[in-house]
Amino acid sequence: MTGITVRRLRDEAAGLTTAALALALVLVFAGRATAGDWPTGREALCYWAPSLVDPYAQSEWTAPLAYVYSPAFLQALEPLRTLPWLAFLAAWTGGLVLAVRWLVGARLWPLGILVAAPEIAGGNVHLLLAVAIVAGFRWPGAWALTLLTKVTPGVGL
Repeated sequence: MTGITVRRLRDEAAGLTTAALALALVLVFAGRATAGDWPTGREALCYWAPSLVDPYAQSEWTAPLAYVYSPAFLQALEPLRTLPWLAFLAAWTGGLVLAVRWLVGARLWPLGILVAAPEIAGGNVHLLLAVAIVAGFRWPGAWALTLLTKVTPGVGL
């Protein structure tokens, strides 16, 4: 193997190790998602819990389970939302970790996960929005994700 290949494999292994640790920590602390000192998955719970019939039933802005996004975003998540809570959180967190990998590359993946740890732990959609924005510069259709969730990034259009 060449030096570049060995370094790339080492970088990927370090990233995968960090990603696995991040996923494990999020799932370990997920039991506190509804109450606790460090509620992991709080935002992800807001995407998993609402009903398609009335997604805004608990959507006062300061409510813990407030769903304040477009109904289309909830519909797009429906295949994942059929999973049990921990399976949903694992899939969602995995997607966020992969978003970090796509945004920063193999070499900076472990550092990217550490920097993005609050977003990953909270299960927030911001990392996916970042992917949509970056991808949107090459593929304009990617901006649709931002418009399905939050209006503000649509200003970039």
